[in-house]
Amino acid sequence: MKDGSAFIGKIQEESDIRVKFQWKDKSYEIPRKDIASVDPTKNGSDTSYHYTSFQLKDSSTLKGIVAEDKDKELMIKTDLGFIHLDKNKIRSSDAPESLNPILNPKYLNTGDKNWNHKIGFSIQALANGSPLGASNPATFGGAVYLEPAFFELWKFRPGFRLEYQVSNSNASNYSFLNQFFYFNRSYRFGESLLWDFYSNIGVGSSTIQYSGNSQRLSGTNPAFYFEVGWQGLQIRSVVFRTGIRSTCIFESRGQVCNVGIELGALLIL
Repeated sequence: MKDGSAFIGKIQEESDIRVKFQWKDKSYEIPRKDIASVDPTKNGSDTSYHYTSFQLKDSSTLKGIVAEDKDKELMIKTDLGFIHLDKNKIRSSDAPESLNPILNPKYLNTGDKNWNHKIGFSIQALANGSPLGASNPATFGGAVYLEPAFFELWKFRPGFRLEYQVSNSNASNYSFLNQFFYFNRSYRFGESLLWDFYSNIGVGSSTIQYSGNSQRLSGTNPAFYFEVGWQGLQIRSVVFRTGIRSTCIFESRGQVCNVGIELGALLIL
């Protein structure tokens, strides 16, 4: 924790803004803004300790865990090993009253609520492949989507997406109403949110309306959706995504595919 306390317990769930943590038979939800770091390699029985900073009279600083408190000296566990510290050499410290801190009750999880649902919207600019690209080179559109916390399995989160896109030119006009069920997966490298990436893969349907050459046609066809991108920018409870995406619509006479950029924002509940 950023206050110098450390806790060993069981991580139940992690999200972009919270860590669900079990400690001493109680469940806690701790905001990431209050957490200095998470070390999944440390495990064992539920315990706690405090990293204490000592300002010494010779102007040096010592930081470590108080392993033993005697009348005249302290035994400090540092990264380099154990050190015996004479109390007369200490000018000041931020040592807590208890060597074994407890988690603040404000973090207690008061119920089995479904937390960390995500609601988002996005805009897209896509380049069309052949044969559509010959007459209509680009497609533009937007989407709304929901990524609920239910049924998350092996770090894959289900999602539901509704898109509306248009591709207009002097020769013809197309509109696409796409519906996708997809799976989202996040990939974080290290503790920094800046190194946070994602992928989406899904299937669904696309309802196409065409007008041109004095004709108006419409139909619904199966479709495939894939996206990879970066989601390392977060402001409060809003996460921004920048991705490269592709859609393929499968018709009886062939397929229509496009690829391009998507910019989105998600509200984390």
